[in-house]
Amino acid sequence: MNLPCHDISKACKGKLDKSALQSYHRLMFYCLQCQTGQEAKVKKLLEIQMSFLSLGSVMFLYPQRQIMVRKQGKNAATLVDVLPGYIMCYCPDEIEFPAWDIKAVNGVFRILKNPDGTYCLRNGDERFAIAVFHAGGVLKPVKVDYEEGGKVVIKEGVFKDLNARIVSVDKRKSRLTLEIVFDGNVTRLNLSMEAVLKTR
Repeated sequence: MNLPCHDISKACKGKLDKSALQSYHRLMFYCLQCQTGQEAKVKKLLEIQMSFLSLGSVMFLYPQRQIMVRKQGKNAATLVDVLPGYIMCYCPDEIEFPAWDIKAVNGVFRILKNPDGTYCLRNGDERFAIAVFHAGGVLKPVKVDYEEGGKVVIKEGVFKDLNARIVSVDKRKSRLTLEIVFDGNVTRLNLSMEAVLKTR
């Protein structure tokens, strides 16, 4: 599954012109690993490299999530990294994926590979990259069906259709701790469940 796209900046904001889909290119999804805490710096270097190579249509995002924290008695939105050390890459399929040019960027450790040696993300990893793309890199709270300790499917929002396991439920704070699998690694997410709690 590849996302139809002609203007990536519009796609991120959900403003695709459906009447013009025939002329759109298709995106391929990739993922890079870099030094944890240096995602913003490496992303900027990657963008400079692509601009130098006249490949400005290649886009990079690192997934963050929006959470509410209490500061000085008030709730404030803040961003935290979802996958520290990972940067998603979105490349139109008419462009040959510039793997060597990306690897040459200072701070890039590796490009994730499939068992057959290819780079394009597949299955659950691809769905995760698509979710990050549609969210413009910032993942907001989502609704889930849950049962503590059980397997769940996120039903809507940017993580729609991803499988997760509930690690714990904090009813007092109305939050869930979930585990998802990406690149064979288990990653934990702490999500708000304000819209999930129901009374009967």
